[in-house]
Amino acid sequence: AVIDACRSDAALGEFETKSKELMAKGSEMRYFSGSFLQCDAYTFLRGFGRDVYLNYRETPTYRNNGIDYAANPGLDVLAWNAGEVVFAGSLTYTGNMVVIEHGYGLKTWYYNMGSTEVSVGDVVTKGQRIGTTGCTGFTGSNGVHIAMSVGEAFVSPYDTWADSEVAAKVILAKIDE
Repeated sequence: AVIDACRSDAALGEFETKSKELMAKGSEMRYFSGSFLQCDAYTFLRGFGRDVYLNYRETPTYRNNGIDYAANPGLDVLAWNAGEVVFAGSLTYTGNMVVIEHGYGLKTWYYNMGSTEVSVGDVVTKGQRIGTTGCTGFTGSNGVHIAMSVGEAFVSPYDTWADSEVAAKVILAKIDE
């Protein structure tokens, strides 16, 4: 029922249209600094790039564009770094969603939230509460899905975290030089 309701052609089309619109824009203002936050308070379920098989299919249905976390409903969802909110609302596929522009086209995307507590145009700080965990959109459990994009592509966020072996140098090195 969740697949039929939230992963229909119409729902995927709506998400693709909104994603392209948001990815096409980037700020020349740099908001972020240092490493990006991790979600140590939640249970890690599925990582970036993992193939997802629906209904026991033999071939993957899609590749995960972010990280899925399980968490009790109503826990704080925090901004991974400072930035400007460029989307706060709901789509059929993502449920309640917030997208934050961190500068230069680098964005974080927060899906399946129980609530959103920011508005488009708000400037948020690293670690600021932007909403709560939940079970909205295409998901079967409570938590949050967090993705990162640069330009027009979703990318792995792992090297932006403080405990990464490269400690955020992948994204920050050329900008900070």
